[in-house]
Amino acid sequence: MVDENFARLHWPGISPIGKRIRYPRPGPWWTVVGLLRNEKHYGLDGEDRPTVYTPEPQLPFPMSLDVVIRAQSNPELLTGPARRILERLDPDLPMYRVRTMVSEIDRSLWARRAYSWLIGIFAVVALVLAAAGIYGVISYAVSQRTREIGVRIALGASPREILAAVLRSGMALVTMGAAIGLALTLAVARLLSDLLFGVSPHDPLVYGAVLSAVTGIALLANGIPARRAAAVDPLRALRSE
Repeated sequence: MVDENFARLHWPGISPIGKRIRYPRPGPWWTVVGLLRNEKHYGLDGEDRPTVYTPEPQLPFPMSLDVVIRAQSNPELLTGPARRILERLDPDLPMYRVRTMVSEIDRSLWARRAYSWLIGIFAVVALVLAAAGIYGVISYAVSQRTREIGVRIALGASPREILAAVLRSGMALVTMGAAIGLALTLAVARLLSDLLFGVSPHDPLVYGAVLSAVTGIALLANGIPARRAAAVDPLRALRSE
């Protein structure tokens, strides 16, 4: 029996039933008697390779055999009964590498998960550094505009207006930086496609979540110096050099 990839590769557009293949070469001729759906034999993130299924007793060379048992309860409880059944069938046949399907899937994805954790840690560090940088820049800008803010308050500007003005100037820089970062991300997203599984490199939900998180943190970093600016004493500000 062959899978859909094998049939599409060797007999595109026609049924593979009744066709003959020779595997391995030199070796016996096999007649295709069935067509199966593609399966991921090399991990969930692996490619679907063309596959041929042959009866184990007819193989011209020895191979190891994997047996899959479907369980309605905890599959680990079936290890003992399966071993006893195998011993009754053939006492000399070894049984090894017993795993659950969940552990086998986790094992196939460990590299992807390690990359994800590493990139996630770098992203959190970058986010913290960005928030610290925004806070530092806005705080410095507010300290440089202390006299200006004092004059505005003395002329009748309300704390709310001062708060809004400082937030607008800070968020304008954040918006510009986010736009540049988004453009660069879209440009290099394809380079990260090999590290992704089940997620598109241009997923709008991911981009929206990241932009929302960055905007929220930037708003918080801007809000602290903006509130401090809104609470400036005009007399003390006008007296300062």
